[in-house]
Amino acid sequence: MKQLIISDKVQKEMLTDFMIMRETKGLNEQKDRKADKKKRFYLSIFAFIMLLFVPVFVYASEMKSDGKTTQVIEEENKTVRVGYFPYSNFQEGSYGEHKQGAGYEYLQKISYITGWKYEYVYGSFKECLDMLADGKIDILGSVSYTPERAESIDFSTYAEGTEKY
Repeated sequence: MKQLIISDKVQKEMLTDFMIMRETKGLNEQKDRKADKKKRFYLSIFAFIMLLFVPVFVYASEMKSDGKTTQVIEEENKTVRVGYFPYSNFQEGSYGEHKQGAGYEYLQKISYITGWKYEYVYGSFKECLDMLADGKIDILGSVSYTPERAESIDFSTYAEGTEKY
């Protein structure tokens, strides 16, 4: 086996070169770590700022250009006049009495979704139908569609008692 003999001077130069390479590599790694920390810091700041603007984007769609609330919010407090006639199991109860029935429960569901308040206007079916045609009430339940009625009444496109969004 042959041995390689290297002079002391060459050994020192090789060791110096090796040390310089190691230091350079270490410095580069430190610079990379610092750059990564800066990137993460700036990304965190950017994400935080974007989260601050999310409520602005969401509520901006609900504001008019003059700063007032939209018509949708204004209609939440709307009072709707409802024609209410006695009809067994559909709408029961009159002025000052406990109201119940499928029609009444359906109105309560609409109120829950829209925020409307109701003013009940009592009468017979015929009286309520006439008041609806004359615009004295806004809603009347359990009215079957006929072409004659459609001339003076706006009917819903959905059947009563269904939920479609």
